[in-house]
Amino acid sequence: MPTLLLKQESPWVTKNGELPRSDTLFGGICWGIRWLEGEERLLQALDGFSRRDPPFLISSLFPKVDDTYLLPKPKEPSAHNDRTQPISRTRTERSVGKAVTKARWVTPSVFHLLASGDATLYEILSNERIGVWKNGAGQPDAEFVLVGGIIARHGEFSSAPEAVSSTSSSPRNSIDRVSLETTAFFEQNAVQLGNSGMAYVLARWKPEFGESVIGAIRWLGERGVGGDSSTGYGRFSLTQISAEERWLGSNNANDDLITLSLYHPTKEERSKFASDPARVSYDITVRKGRLESQYVAFDQIWKRSVLMFGEGSRFPAVNGNEPYGHNPIVTEGSFHAQSLGMAFTVGVGRT
Repeated sequence: MPTLLLKQESPWVTKNGELPRSDTLFGGICWGIRWLEGEERLLQALDGFSRRDPPFLISSLFPKVDDTYLLPKPKEPSAHNDRTQPISRTRTERSVGKAVTKARWVTPSVFHLLASGDATLYEILSNERIGVWKNGAGQPDAEFVLVGGIIARHGEFSSAPEAVSSTSSSPRNSIDRVSLETTAFFEQNAVQLGNSGMAYVLARWKPEFGESVIGAIRWLGERGVGGDSSTGYGRFSLTQISAEERWLGSNNANDDLITLSLYHPTKEERSKFASDPARVSYDITVRKGRLESQYVAFDQIWKRSVLMFGEGSRFPAVNGNEPYGHNPIVTEGSFHAQSLGMAFTVGVGRT
């Protein structure tokens, strides 16, 4: 399972200041393959996705802080969310609980604990096993610490890391290309990683497609990912390719799985989940946008909205169903554009 380490060269223009997600990276990789190797090679790749035999799968982009590769906070089993005994808290304790709930990132060890069910956030909070670590202060004497939007175990960071990322907004205006008049004003968000500026993406690929994916990612870094790439936003460099396995978990037929990418379940998978709801826990996100028109002109550039499971969502394994999900068609008419909906899954056992 290759790990691709990226160095941010300029801010990324994305929705709500989030890091680029798997479907955005997928679109950029597809354009890179077409640009570098031709349309026939791209169609070969897309045909594999249509036949549920994908030539590659990728995760969303996740941050690297110091030497720690962060992961999205996993959803806990629905059965663990039956909280019959409310927690009596002071105002300070309630604020800690809200901060923990809003935290987006966890270290691999915390990911394992939460994903496997060996610990739950409810238990951690109710037993006061977590403390808030603020810059300039000493590390709390607690089993877990919340620092910079990250949940970590005590001692995993030698000093308090800064916030994973920051978001800046700038006013923009939309201009009608015929009348050249301003039609609307809006705010544009750009995300800047912390001082290290490092992020990573996990990948799986068939041997014959590895070089195509790597070449396309290098091309995407030079061109830019996300909005306003033509003005210098979204640049990055691919600095390292490692075969080290960050998190694989178990791989049994009765596993629960967690997706590290956006995921669009098939009808069969949705039916299975409905029959076993206690093992399903997810966040739903709406994905939409427009097609890349920098290199090819389209009559219709807007993609239809698609509902996806978000990163960190969990669900039961469906026998013989690897890979999970499918790529929905997000355009109408003669040009059929795919959005990446196949999940980059890791097994976490059954709780």
